[in-house]
Amino acid sequence: YLKSTNDELLIGGWGYVDIINNQGNTIFYHYWDTPYSWADARDAQFDATTCWVADKNNGLIQISRTDWYSNTITGNGPRRNDAFRIDCSQNLVAMIPGSITSVWGSNYSQPYLNLFNDEKWSTFHTGDTPALANVYDFADVAINPNNKNDYYVGSFHSGLFHFNQEELVQVFHHENSPLNSKDTSDAYIAGVTFDAA
Repeated sequence: YLKSTNDELLIGGWGYVDIINNQGNTIFYHYWDTPYSWADARDAQFDATTCWVADKNNGLIQISRTDWYSNTITGNGPRRNDAFRIDCSQNLVAMIPGSITSVWGSNYSQPYLNLFNDEKWSTFHTGDTPALANVYDFADVAINPNNKNDYYVGSFHSGLFHFNQEELVQVFHHENSPLNSKDTSDAYIAGVTFDAA
């Protein structure tokens, strides 16, 4: 994307802005690291002191041209809004934006677990949960009906994930459980539920 104002040109990419003066010299350059997802900037505006970037994956990025500081601004909502499966229990809502193809194949979508509790959203993702780095396609979620702090997420690629008190407790996969597919070591979990108490 390109923007111009006051004899300056802003050139932007996925995770950077570069401002060039009317002599063709770079007068400001900034890239931002995001804690939740890779940068995917879609548009920007700027003035003499601040750049504002609309980032599809991370919300609004505020960049100070005076001290080179960037700040991610997001509203109180889930990190992604493309819900695939949802569960609720005891005023906790768990939502995942995973997916499975129409022929029961993987889409290789990044894992997200969005929780709504006490009127606030929280999210588990690779940026804040390193154990999710090579995980794909969250496909179902189930909250323990007797303990809302205990929930499981099935991945249509990487096994079964146990969360408790908003922490990843254990991952069940082909190496530590009987979970595996017929012809690969992947563990395809498309449905998760609890037995009736």
